[in-house]
Amino acid sequence: MLNERDQLRVRQFQMTRSRTLADAMISLRLISPEKVRRLVAGDLGVSQADFSRLTISVSLIKALGPVFCELHGLIPLSDGTIGITNPIHPNVGLRITEILGPEVSFCADTPPAFAKLHHDLSALRFGEDALMDYFVDAEELTRDHAVRIRDMRRLISGPVDRLLIQLGLVKQTKILKALRQISGLETATAAEDAAGLEAEELLAPGFSERTGVVVHQIRDTGISFRMSGLLAQADLQEISERCAGMPLEFQLNPV
Repeated sequence: MLNERDQLRVRQFQMTRSRTLADAMISLRLISPEKVRRLVAGDLGVSQADFSRLTISVSLIKALGPVFCELHGLIPLSDGTIGITNPIHPNVGLRITEILGPEVSFCADTPPAFAKLHHDLSALRFGEDALMDYFVDAEELTRDHAVRIRDMRRLISGPVDRLLIQLGLVKQTKILKALRQISGLETATAAEDAAGLEAEELLAPGFSERTGVVVHQIRDTGISFRMSGLLAQADLQEISERCAGMPLEFQLNPV
């Protein structure tokens, strides 16, 4: 579709703005959003949807768990479908059908449209609020503490659980215990086979040490990660970009 001049424009756009190929081609008006939507939905084997005509479904988010949705790139929508941009990992799909039933359907729009809705979902901080509410209900935090933390988190880029630990309000072991209760994530068991050298290429040097996220398993059906706390949006986006096109699953560390 692209001559040499347009190829150069697309590559320059991607390099200067860190955007996907679809983002670049749509922004430069080299392809229509409708065609990208059709291609993305076709690749994923799901229906097409115009996300601009839909809103986020809070009830479905609560049913599945906000942390579960945010990590796995799931956007429950007002028409009862779930917006995705990557194939669904079998274990993730199993949990969804266990909760919502086998009739649940998935849909896709252009990458920019998905990114906008996913950003809107992340900005609501449902997952962080669920964690805070858990500690208030368990009397680990007072209501006053919770209010102050919610005000403080506007000034930081990291997730709220790291702030709680830094302030000495909650220990890491209790964060993990809380996530087992509220996240909907499975607890990882001993891997049947080592992740292998290819796992080292998935995450940037120092990423695991900084975030606590490690590759658990790599299989034909997808990639599993282990984690001990919430992820900052930028870190989650980095994982998604490095593993684009692969089904992803997040599990909790056993200890």
